[in-house]
Amino acid sequence: ITTTHNVVIQYDLAHVWDRIFAYLIDFAIQIISLLIITFAFGIAGLFDDGPGLYFYIFIFLLIYAFYDLVMETLNNGQSVGKMALGIKVVRMDGKEVKMSDYLMRWIFRPIDTVVGIVAIVLISSTENKQRAGDILAHTVVIKTRRKLRTTLADVLNIKSLQNYEPQYQQ
Repeated sequence: ITTTHNVVIQYDLAHVWDRIFAYLIDFAIQIISLLIITFAFGIAGLFDDGPGLYFYIFIFLLIYAFYDLVMETLNNGQSVGKMALGIKVVRMDGKEVKMSDYLMRWIFRPIDTVVGIVAIVLISSTENKQRAGDILAHTVVIKTRRKLRTTLADVLNIKSLQNYEPQYQQ
C-alpha cells in the first residue's frame, strides 16, 4: 500500500484458503443464527399464520443478504470469520475504507459465492489476490497477524555475524 504521503506499507496478503475458511465460519454463524430464529418462531407458533411466516422470511433474507456488509462496516473491515483467521479488508491506497467500498464488495459477493470458482480463480491469479468486488472497490484482504516463526533454515542462512545486518520493523 502506498499512502497519500508516499509511505509504502507492506502487508502479507490473505491467501485464498484464509478467505475460504473465513467465509465458511461466517456461513456457519448465519446458519446457526437462522436455526435459532427458526426454533424460536416454531416455539412461539408464528409459522401458523401468514404474517409470521412472511416476517420469518424477511428476517432470513436480512441475515443472509446483509450479514457481510453489516459486519465489515461495523467491525472495520472484519467479519467474525475474518477476525478468527486474522484477516481484514483495507484500501489499496492506504485510506480508510468507506461505506461505498464495502457496498461495492457486497454487490459483487453473489457472483463470487454463487459461482465460487470465479472468486477462487480471481484470488489465485491476480497479483493482489483480489476477487471481483475487491478489484472494483480498490481493496485487498490482508493478514493482520504476522508470521513470527524462525526456522532452522533461517538461522543457518545467517552464516556469520560479520555479514548479518539487523532489520528493525519500526
